[in-house]
Order: sequence, then C-alpha cells, then structure tokens
Amino acid sequence: MDRGYFIFAQGQEYIRLAYALALSIKNTQTINKICVAIGQNDKMPKDYNKVFDHVVKVKNVGLKHPMANEYQIWDLTPFKETIHVEADMIFTSN
Repeated sequence: MDRGYFIFAQGQEYIRLAYALALSIKNTQTINKICVAIGQNDKMPKDYNKVFDHVVKVKNVGLKHPMANEYQIWDLTPFKETIHVEADMIFTSN
C-alpha cells in the first residue's frame, strides 16, 4: 500500500520546521515517505530536498490565511493513504 506523511509548510519558518519533522520521521518510522506542500513563492533549500520524497506547490486561492489552503490536501497528495501532520511537531519513537 502506498502510504505517506503530508506536511503543509508555507513560509520559510514552516519549511525549516517541516525539515526537522521529516528528519524525525525518517529516523523513527517504518512508514517514512514524506510529501511537503510549500507556497508558490517559497524557496526550498537544496539540502532539504533529500529528505522529502515529494515537494508540491500549493495554489493560494486568495485566502487571507495560508493554512486555509489545507482543503487541497486530497488533490495534492501523491499517496493512496495520507497521514496529515503539522510542521511544528517531532517524532521521537515509533
């Protein structure tokens, strides 16, 4: 089964947090495929790309708050089974 984690990370601070979360997932979880969604104008640091299996751009639909775009998860996820996690968390064990 194709399973993975999906993280919304719009803005440079959330991209940094998503990177830390992705490292913790890769080090602790057996299901460890990760997709991160970043804003259309966000820049992903090149050294971050190695921990993300998929990087997608979120189409901002003109909403005031970037997190209001989360409804797009089902169109953006590459996984059949998606585990949505917040960028500001860390996994410490499985």
